[in-house]
Amino acid sequence: MNIKFRLIKSHESKKYRTIRLESLKNFPEAFETDYHEALNTKKLKIEYDIENQTPGRLVFGAFDHEELIGICLFVANGSKTGHIYQIYVRQSYQGQRHCPKSDEGGHQ
Repeated sequence: MNIKFRLIKSHESKKYRTIRLESLKNFPEAFETDYHEALNTKKLKIEYDIENQTPGRLVFGAFDHEELIGICLFVANGSKTGHIYQIYVRQSYQGQRHCPKSDEGGHQ
């Protein structure tokens, strides 16, 4: 398995939507957003952010080849700080230690 971590590209917003809905359905207690509400929303706010590559709203993905298997949203709230939201990894990949070590670097 060769997992790569990178920003989700604008043309991949539908992949984000699929895994986001999966996360809300499988772990409703972990997120504020309701699965059915999100399912009935034409386009999620973060889909717009991905498509427009909104500055200060970085949506990272973990990819197994071309399959999006994990998401993490970073929202900047200052020049050197921010918050992390929406962390999720597909159940079949959880617990397999695919994350890079902290000394392997972060955002490229």
